[in-house]
Parts: sequence; C-alpha cells; structure tokens
Amino acid sequence: MYGGSYYVFQEREADAITRVSQLLSQTLGVASQHVDARDVLEVGCAKGYLLALLKARGWRVRGVELSADAAAFARARFGLDVFTGTVEAWLHSSEFRPAPLVLSTDVVEHVTDLV
Repeated sequence: MYGGSYYVFQEREADAITRVSQLLSQTLGVASQHVDARDVLEVGCAKGYLLALLKARGWRVRGVELSADAAAFARARFGLDVFTGTVEAWLHSSEFRPAPLVLSTDVVEHVTDLV
C-alpha cells in the first residue's frame, strides 16, 4: 500500500516543500497558542518534509511512519529520527518518548480501525 509507487514518491520535491510550507504556517499558528516547547512528533510523517522544515526552525523533531520507503527517505535526506511502523509498535518500543505536540495530517483516511 505504501511502496515506491505511492503518490508521495511521485511528487517533485519543490512541490512538496511548497505544499508543506503552507501547512507548516497554518499549523504553527495554532500550535503556538497551546504549546511552549519546541518538541514535536509527527505521526504519519511520510518523507519528512514538515519535520525538516520544523528542524530548520530549531524544533526537536521525530516521526512515526508506516511506509519503510518514506521513513528511509526522511532519515537519509534530512537526517530525521523516524520510527518505521505503526504508532502502536512505536508506543511499545524502546524508541518511545512522549512529545508535548503531536501532529498528524493526511493520516485518518489510511486508518483501517478507528477504535
């Protein structure tokens, strides 16, 4: 379902950065009203563009990504701390660390069991 043919691998990086920059602007506006710490976890971080932009702004960032291809890209391209697997697997792993801010965009439509 999330192999190399998935749409995130077909998008040009410049287009992805533009799209994610707009999302970042909106997200930070809301998040800054609720959280002082600049420490974020993104669930469903895809190729890591949002986390890379936050990292460049001085945030401590990490992600959880189901797609091994996308997670590998985020680690290789941006040097991000990305756990490959489900949120449930991450919660039970040695890599689990809570974060004051958790972001998740374009994820719920991929969840098979919302309970």
